[in-house]
Amino acid sequence: MTRSIRRARAHDQAQLLAVRRAAISGLTESPAEQAWIEADEPVRAALARPDTAVFVVEEHGSIAGFGWLEAEATQRFEPPVDGQLGGVFVHPHAARSGIGTLLVEAIETRASELGLDSLGLETPADMVPFFEAQGYSQAEVAESESKFQPMQKRL
Repeated sequence: MTRSIRRARAHDQAQLLAVRRAAISGLTESPAEQAWIEADEPVRAALARPDTAVFVVEEHGSIAGFGWLEAEATQRFEPPVDGQLGGVFVHPHAARSGIGTLLVEAIETRASELGLDSLGLETPADMVPFFEAQGYSQAEVAESESKFQPMQKRL
């Protein structure tokens, strides 16, 4: 198996959007959450911000998964966190092969290099066990109407 991890480049955008859509399609029937699935803006914004580290895992020349670190403190989490794991998406064909773990490790390594002490994230309920296995615990978020579970981890 040929697998590598690297930082994303601007020309990766179309593949990242395709992986994200494939990874989260079928998660919900709710119109509001379906709109979230179809929204490309989080990926576009992550690629456009110079302070956001986007990592991709390639297998056999194609992007099989990606994730990103938002290295900015957020007071929404209680207690506040230094940065956010903005998302981890793995194509269904590559699910349960270690790609998600590889991405989380790369994101946490970069966060540590930047001097961050803690990360927060918000994830669909079905992904909570994955993030718990990575050492994240359920958290509280101030003033949130999100359907997603907030989680955090001290690095």
